[in-house]
Amino acid sequence: MKNILFLLIASTVLFSQMGDGGAFDRDAEVTLRSVQDASVTIRVTTPRLSHAFIASKISLPIAFSAPAGSRLLVVKVVPPSGTKKEDDIILNGAGDFTVHIDGGVAGMNAIDVRYQLCLDDAGVCLSPKTKTVSFPLSAPAKSTVPKADIFESIAT
Repeated sequence: MKNILFLLIASTVLFSQMGDGGAFDRDAEVTLRSVQDASVTIRVTTPRLSHAFIASKISLPIAFSAPAGSRLLVVKVVPPSGTKKEDDIILNGAGDFTVHIDGGVAGMNAIDVRYQLCLDDAGVCLSPKTKTVSFPLSAPAKSTVPKADIFESIAT
């Protein structure tokens, strides 16, 4: 009976955190910092007591891609240094990612940022989310940066 009562109380406390302002309502901020000729700097900010993966062999790292049907190509991403945690590199707080691009159109373009926020205090990772960052280009970008291997950031 004590075990059932404990589980009932624990689940009530856990699910009460899922409402307004609770532990599971946290989300990362994704903002445009700057636009150069062939690169865009995007800041990802995790809330307090949360992290996202910059590089991981198991978990979903922060990823940048052009939306389907776009003329834009993400050539290479230079991440912030982050913090090493076991075999992973994580982002706690704010970090600027330099996204080297090619193509696009004169006018508005977009990059999708996919990430998975993990809650340090709850010991869980939330479902992955994608946010779109829009930015202007005066002309299509012409990158001089060689396209990176997809596993380059994990290996270094």
